[in-house]
Amino acid sequence: MGKKPNMFRNYILIAFRNLVRQKLYSIINILGLAVGIALFCLIMLYVADQYSYDRFNENYKRIYRLEMGDWALMSPSAGERVYRNIPGVLAFARVEAMIGRSNHVRVDDKLLRLENLVFADSMFFDIFTFEFIHGDPANALGSLHDVILSESAARSLFGTDDAVGKTLRYDDRIPLVVSGVIRDPNNFHLPFHAVAPILLLPEYYRQKDYLQLLSDWNFNTYFLLPHEHDIPAMEMEITNLFRSLYLDHGRISSMELDFSLRPLGEIYFAHTTKHEAGVKHANRQHVNLFALVAVFILLLACINFVNLATARASSRAREVGLRKVLGGQRRQLLAQFLSESVLTVFIAFVAGLLIIELLMPWFNNLAQTNISLHDQINPASILMVVAGISLLGIAAGLYPAMYLTSFQPAMVIKGEVTKGTKGALARKMLTLFQFTISIALIAGTLIVYEQLGYMKNKNLGFDKKHIVWFSLNRQTYTKKDILRERLLSYPDIIAISAVNQPPGRITWQESEVIDGIAKQYTYMLADPEYLEMMGIELVAGRNFSRNYATDEKQTYILNEEALRFFGWHGPYDEIIGREFREGRIIGIVRDHHFNSLQQPIAPLVYAWHESWTWAMMVKISGSDIAKSLGNIQQEFSSYAGEQPFEYTFLDESFDRMYHKEEQFGKVFSSFSLLAVFIACLGLFGMASYSTLQRKREIGIRKVFGATEHNVMGLLIRTFVNWVLLANLVAWPLAWYAAEGWLSSFPYRIDQSIGVYLVAAFIALIIAVVTVSVQALRAARANPVDSLKYE
Repeated sequence: MGKKPNMFRNYILIAFRNLVRQKLYSIINILGLAVGIALFCLIMLYVADQYSYDRFNENYKRIYRLEMGDWALMSPSAGERVYRNIPGVLAFARVEAMIGRSNHVRVDDKLLRLENLVFADSMFFDIFTFEFIHGDPANALGSLHDVILSESAARSLFGTDDAVGKTLRYDDRIPLVVSGVIRDPNNFHLPFHAVAPILLLPEYYRQKDYLQLLSDWNFNTYFLLPHEHDIPAMEMEITNLFRSLYLDHGRISSMELDFSLRPLGEIYFAHTTKHEAGVKHANRQHVNLFALVAVFILLLACINFVNLATARASSRAREVGLRKVLGGQRRQLLAQFLSESVLTVFIAFVAGLLIIELLMPWFNNLAQTNISLHDQINPASILMVVAGISLLGIAAGLYPAMYLTSFQPAMVIKGEVTKGTKGALARKMLTLFQFTISIALIAGTLIVYEQLGYMKNKNLGFDKKHIVWFSLNRQTYTKKDILRERLLSYPDIIAISAVNQPPGRITWQESEVIDGIAKQYTYMLADPEYLEMMGIELVAGRNFSRNYATDEKQTYILNEEALRFFGWHGPYDEIIGREFREGRIIGIVRDHHFNSLQQPIAPLVYAWHESWTWAMMVKISGSDIAKSLGNIQQEFSSYAGEQPFEYTFLDESFDRMYHKEEQFGKVFSSFSLLAVFIACLGLFGMASYSTLQRKREIGIRKVFGATEHNVMGLLIRTFVNWVLLANLVAWPLAWYAAEGWLSSFPYRIDQSIGVYLVAAFIALIIAVVTVSVQALRAARANPVDSLKYE
C-alpha cells in the first residue's frame, strides 16, 4: 500500500535535487515559465473582464436596445409607444445620458461636479440588476425628484455612502433627494454614477410635451422581453408602427425607417453604431488579439522548457542508461521526468502569482481596468489552477521525457549518445518559431505606433493649435457678448467664436428630403468668426456676416462632401443661392476632418443660430499660455458666479479621441516586449548549452590559432541564421494581421518594407547581444581547461 506514495515522494525528491544541481538551467526555466504564466493569466483576466460586460444582469439574455440603422438614439416617446403598442414587451427604459458633460449640483452651499448623470424611467431598475446598499430597490425613482447615486458619487458629494434623504440641486434650480445608493456599476456599458427620473426632463428643457416628441432623437431605449420571444417578428412590428407614425406626421420618408433590436450582450463590442450617447465600447478585435498574444507568450515559455530539456540530454543520458541497466522501466522514467516538469511548472506558477501581484497595479493603470486576482479565488478556480498546472507540466515535459527515455543503454555506455543531437532539428524549429512570433510582435508594435502618429499628425484641414474652448452656463451665456468684448481687449487673444459643439464633438444630426429621399447630415451651429479663426478654406460663396441681418437662421454653408451626398453636381457658383431647409446656401467650404479620423468625412452643414451657441472657442497667441489662461479665467469668473472655469485645448481633445488606439498600443507593445524577453531567456539558455557542448571544439580551434572574434562569430552565426530565417515566416504573418487591423481605419498608413526591416534589425540585435554574453565567455576560456582530459 505504501509503495506508490513512497515512489511519488522519491520522484519529487529527485526532481528537487536536479533543480538545485542545475542552478542556471533551473533559474532560466522557472523565470521564463513564471513570466509566461503571469502574463498569460493577466491577459486572460483582462479578456474575461472585457467579455463579462453587462453579463451581471439577471435578465441579460432578455434585454434589447432599440436601434435604426446606425442610430442607437431614439425619440423621447419611442420607448413608451413600443411598450404600449407591441405585445410581449414587459418593460421599457429610456435613458438620456449626460455622460461626459459638465454636470454641476449644489450641495448645501457648495457647487460640486457630478460625474456621469443619466435620466431614466423608473423601470430602469426593473430591467437592469444593480445592488442597492442603501434605500429600497422597489421604490427606486418612485418620486419625481428622487435621485439614485453610486457609492463613489455619494462619497464624493456627501462624504459617506449612507446618503439617503440628503438633498442636492441640479442645474442650480432642480431639487433632488437621494432615495438610494448602489454599488458602482462596474462592467456596465453605461458608466453612470447618478440616475434621476426622466419625468424631470420637461422641467429641465422647459418644454411640457418634451417626452411626447417624435423628434429630438437623444435617448438610449431598452426593452425587457419574455423568455420566449421572436425578435424578427417584433422588429417588423416596431418598424410598421413607426412608419405609420412618421408618415402620418409627414416627418420622414417611410422607406428610411428600418428598426432593429440589439441584444444587450452585443452593445459593448458594437462598432457599427455611429449615433449613441454615453456608451462605453471596446474593440473585440483587440481583445481577441490580446488573447492570441497570451497563448503565444505561454507557448514561448513552454518552448524554452522543451528546448532546454532536450539540450540537456547529454548530461542525463548516462543517468537514463544506468537506470535502464539496473531494471528501470520506461514508464517509471517517464513518471520521473514528468514529475520534474510538473514540479517546475508548480514553482513557476507560485513565482508567477507574485509577479501578477507586482504587475497588477501597473496593468490596471495601463489597460484602464480594475481587475483583481483575489476576486477570482474560489473552489472552481482553484480546481482549474491545479488541473492547469498538471496539464501544462505534462504538455511541456512530455516531449523531453519521451526523448530522454528513448536512449538505449548500450549506446549510452558506448558514448554514442553524448550531445543530444537527435533533438537538434526540433530545437532549431522551436527557436525559429520563437523568433517568428517575436519579430511579428515587434513589427506589429511599430505599425500600431506609426498609425497612431499618422492620425495625430495628419492635416485636418483647419488649425487646432492654441485654441481653448469651454462651456457657458445660463449666467455666462446671457453675458456672452460682453465676455467676448472683454477677452478681445487682451493682446494675446487673437480671435473668439461661439459654437454649439467644438470640432471633434459635433454630433448633431439633421435630415433633409432631397428628390423624395430623406438624407441625414451633420449639423453645426457657428457664428461668423468661426471659419476664419479655424482657417477653414471657403472655396465658393461667402461667410456668414453680421452686416446682414438675414444671415442668422436663414443661410447655410456646406462642405464639398455634402454636395456629393445630396447629388448636386456642376459649378459651385450655380449651387450658391440654392434653396435649402428654410433658407439658402451662401457658401461652400473645403472638406475637413471636423471629427476624428476614425470616421470618414461626412456631409456637413453650417448654420448660424446665436441663441444656440453654448460653447466659446478662444484662439490665443501661444507666447505665454499660462498668462492667457489666467486672463480668460479672470474674465470668465467675473460673469460665471460659482461655475468653475473648466477648459480644454482643442488639439489635446483631438488627441484624446485616439485614447483607445493609444492604450491598445501601450498594452500591445508592453506584452510584445515581455514576450521577446521570454524568447531571449530561452536563447540565452540554448547558447549556454551550445557553448558547453562545443567546449572541446572551441579549445581545439584556439590551439590551432582561432581568435576570440573567430570563436564568437562561430557561436553567434548559428543563432543569427535562424533569426534571419524567422523573418521569412514572420513578415507575411505580420503583414496579413496588420492589414486586417488597419482596414478598420478610414484613414490609414500604407505598410512599407521599412517597418519590417527595422523589426528584423531589432530582433537581430537582441539575439546577438543575448548570445554574445555566452559566446564571449567561451571565447575567453583557457583551451587547456577543456582539453586536459583528452
